[in-house]
Amino acid sequence: MDVAEAVRDAAHAAVELVASPAVEAAWTEPSTLDGYRVGGLAAHLVRAIETIRTYVEADPPVGDGRVVDAAGYFTTVLADHDPHDSSFHEQVRARGEARVDTGAEALREASTAALAWLDELTVHADQVLAVRDGVLISLPDYLDTRLVELVVHTDDLARSVGVPTPALPDEVWERAVRVLAATACHRHGPRAVAVLLARPDRSRGAGSFDVDDGD
Repeated sequence: MDVAEAVRDAAHAAVELVASPAVEAAWTEPSTLDGYRVGGLAAHLVRAIETIRTYVEADPPVGDGRVVDAAGYFTTVLADHDPHDSSFHEQVRARGEARVDTGAEALREASTAALAWLDELTVHADQVLAVRDGVLISLPDYLDTRLVELVVHTDDLARSVGVPTPALPDEVWERAVRVLAATACHRHGPRAVAVLLARPDRSRGAGSFDVDDGD
């Protein structure tokens, strides 16, 4: 399964959940993520789709700067921001929360439009995007970052409203795991990640990987 297919599968599942009666019924209730109401988390999830269009349709980058991969993107953009106590993440949460007052119907319409655009997207492997803070990344690698955001926050949203996480092919989750593992290696080193996976009892208290990347 290529990244475009994986992202489309994840995006369709996310949009279906966002449009569900369970999400609308709990719209202003707290979500499982600190600082987000259910509607704000749903908006953050939809933004993971919308930003693809934002960057694809922006002017192409000028020059030959260093191009990062998906893991490099996360480690560059997230840096050492504390997901619970930093202005960076406060801004991320505020963007989602700002759309709560416009209501569930407005977000459903926006998500449907974003999904329709994504379904028509042609992915060119050599297309380079200039994304947050001028970071350069290929379109396929940027789609991998969106895939992680989509699968993780779809699970967060489902848990917030007490419904099962939407089913996705194993290949979608496996692709997200590869990006997360590579990111963890960037941040903590491959030895630490190997020990965490093989001996999780020795790694209690280790820092977690947060995917709220500001987009």
